[in-house]
Amino acid sequence: HLTTPRIRALVADGVPFGEAVSQAERELVSELNITPPGFAPGSAGIEMNLLGGDTDANAFLLAVGSVLIRVAMRRDGSVEANLQEVLNSYAIDLADGSLDAGADEEVSAVLPWLDTRDIERRLGARLAEIGSSAEVPDLDRALDQDRDGYVNSDDCGPLDPAIHPGAEEDVCNNLDDDCDGFIPEDADGDGFHVPECGGTDCDDGDPTVHPGGIDLCGDGVDSDCDGSDEISCFVTIIAGTFTMGSPAEESGRDVDETQHEVTLTRDFEILNTEVTQAQFEAVRGYNHSEFSDCPDCPVETVNWHEAATYCNELSELAGLASCYDCWVGDLSSVRCEPSGTYLSPYECPGFRLPTEAEWEYAARAGTTTATYNGDLEFVREDPYWDCESAEVLDPIAWYCHNSGGRTHAVGTFNPNDWGLFDMLGNVNEWCHDGYGVYPGGSVTDPNGPIWGSSRVVRGGAYYFNASGVRVAFRFGYTPNSTFGAKGFRLVRTTDP
Repeated sequence: HLTTPRIRALVADGVPFGEAVSQAERELVSELNITPPGFAPGSAGIEMNLLGGDTDANAFLLAVGSVLIRVAMRRDGSVEANLQEVLNSYAIDLADGSLDAGADEEVSAVLPWLDTRDIERRLGARLAEIGSSAEVPDLDRALDQDRDGYVNSDDCGPLDPAIHPGAEEDVCNNLDDDCDGFIPEDADGDGFHVPECGGTDCDDGDPTVHPGGIDLCGDGVDSDCDGSDEISCFVTIIAGTFTMGSPAEESGRDVDETQHEVTLTRDFEILNTEVTQAQFEAVRGYNHSEFSDCPDCPVETVNWHEAATYCNELSELAGLASCYDCWVGDLSSVRCEPSGTYLSPYECPGFRLPTEAEWEYAARAGTTTATYNGDLEFVREDPYWDCESAEVLDPIAWYCHNSGGRTHAVGTFNPNDWGLFDMLGNVNEWCHDGYGVYPGGSVTDPNGPIWGSSRVVRGGAYYFNASGVRVAFRFGYTPNSTFGAKGFRLVRTTDP
């Protein structure tokens, strides 16, 4: 359609048909300028067909179609009518071998906004819908979104024309300007640069040491560059057997806390604090916590998927396998599920959320009372209202009686006997498991339902009353939920 008027004009001028088609194709590539000048589709437009699979011709056709549809979407009115108008007007322009300036501006405006992976995913779904087995063309092989002369697949900065193979390297911008895989100010490749370039990486020779790193308590290494390896660090928990749930006589008890014996067979490391806003932002690059004025407070207003993504990114930084499969979206729109690589979360060597059993085992720290500081007196059954004081909670937990209606810096109150802070109160903590009914008998290495509409949340929060700040208290929320002061802490199996 785009080349027909030009082919007719050339033929009318005496150019043989085959040569006219080839010339019109070359001019189309040059004028649309969405691929490098030297890109050759490999066949004339009249032979291009997306059902033909992944060829240069079809990749180019997909690129042209994607760009022009996006141009049509930016115009007011019906997309279908706009697309026909775009095709007609561009074809008329190309009749003399060139596009006008307005068309070039339209193409330039839409190029950076194309999501190539999403386009390929949608095309794949459409091909499957019509029963085609054709392979989806690799759009990045034909598209040059930043118009720097390098197709996306060869360009490590497809949206920045200053970043491409052979570009001049700026040693202090924390970018791989020349696409050689090496960032000068990040010698260890952990994504954090050195103080000389305005960065905060306290050891540029060790990729596990950086502002987003996690300390191992007492090892003498400041892995997170905060000046200490004692606050917010991993504590090793030795596997064992305990009674999970609450006895019938426990004050504030709920019906879903049936006591049962649980055996954990694998040792694990658990973060002795909830993940802080500063730690989360250092790795994920954003922080939408309600109480964002406190970097040492626990991160909150994060959904389960965001917590899982943080675990994955920390695993990648540490060179460990990921425990979650994540896809689609960014920030709070990301979606994850437990990795299908492992039969259970205990087998994954990377960072993850604790299973509900691991969480309660670590929170109890060998105790059997309602809190790890003793039993409660009579409390209201509703965990959100009627906030009376509970003496056993005051030294260990931020809850509605003492919090002042907000979160507080981690590690402020006394830890439990295993050195873990804020296992009760401050923010609710996401667990790995889907929410479900407890088993009736003894279990080994449980991890709850794999699928379901909700994920387990434990520990209670700053606005709960005493009945909701018990070790056995549990509830479930949809994994994309962000309300209710939800945060998390990390675990890692030490002998997967």
